[in-house]
Amino acid sequence: MKFFTQERLNLLIAICAVLISGASFYATYLQANAAEKQVHAMTLPLVNFENSNLDSGNRSPQITFSLKNSGIGPALVQAFEIEYKGETYRDINSLLSTCCNYDKYRETLRAATNNFSEVGGHMGEIDGAMITSNVVNSIIPGQSSLDFMTLPYGNTSRELWETINRERIRFSVKTCYCSLLGECYWSGSGGVPAETKSCPRDT
Repeated sequence: MKFFTQERLNLLIAICAVLISGASFYATYLQANAAEKQVHAMTLPLVNFENSNLDSGNRSPQITFSLKNSGIGPALVQAFEIEYKGETYRDINSLLSTCCNYDKYRETLRAATNNFSEVGGHMGEIDGAMITSNVVNSIIPGQSSLDFMTLPYGNTSRELWETINRERIRFSVKTCYCSLLGECYWSGSGGVPAETKSCPRDT
């Protein structure tokens, strides 16, 4: 009596077909999983705070606060906060008013602006004028930076510049940002982001 009867041969063929289908399904799963990881890596932003006291372009003293996206994908910044001596601030002006006598600088700047206006000058001619920009709802492309405060050293800014330069090591900046896939992160210490379901909305 033959072992490979027609029924057994059909059963063996069916089992082989199931095994081949399973192997094909698993290979497809691995390929899809690899593709998903590749898309995730290509859209992952990595945002951290950077600051300096020198304009590398013209080698002049200038304090610059910036958010740098070291990742590949763009980052949509949805929340921003600065911690200083146990207090949290939502914008740079509030922080500087507390730490660095920013109100006195604004009075000096206002007087300088008025003087320039009287002689037909403009803001760009003032020595030591601060420039700030909004952070929340800004998009930072991959491998790019967003300067949200620049303060050149000058007659108007000397006192403020020196105070910020002394205190900036005490600033701890955190941002919450999202990728193109809607994955959100809080920037963390050591450049390691912490994943979060969503970012709080600053108002």
